[in-house]
Amino acid sequence: MRFYIDTEFYSDGDTIDLASIALVSKTGAEFYRESDNFRPWRVSAWVKENVLPLLGKVASTPRTTIAYDLVRFVEHYRRDESDMPEFWGDCCAFDFVALSQLLGDFNSWPSGWPFFMHDIKQLEAFTGIPAPHFDSSHHALEDAKDIKRQHEYILSVLEQERLVSPVPVSPVPL
Repeated sequence: MRFYIDTEFYSDGDTIDLASIALVSKTGAEFYRESDNFRPWRVSAWVKENVLPLLGKVASTPRTTIAYDLVRFVEHYRRDESDMPEFWGDCCAFDFVALSQLLGDFNSWPSGWPFFMHDIKQLEAFTGIPAPHFDSSHHALEDAKDIKRQHEYILSVLEQERLVSPVPVSPVPL
């Protein structure tokens, strides 16, 4: 099952302080949580201006509960153990680190989950198809929905051109 993910956070160069995380499934099911461990007094001016005003509309949640709920959300949509979740983000290196910090070390990751995310920006570069950019609000749930729309757009263009949807390829050692 495919999931589109986005996070909002503050990073000081040493850690990522998770403010919120959202996933949208291929079918449109939504998951959104705000962390009660987020320290808004530490944020940059940019985060203060663009992210903080969008937070606080839902009750904040402990990180352990967010991790538990997120795993249950994803597992609900898996057909079986062989159905590896496919995560897509937008410039998602920090999103992957935030998810990793949330779930714990790799030994505590759910069975069958990948240790990577697909990036919509890399798909754009790989296919040469620029996805439309929506009015990003810097709200994790709205941004995850936008990533879903961007991915669907690229896949529709590939389908119209009768090209096979790109399958991620493992790097070949040199």
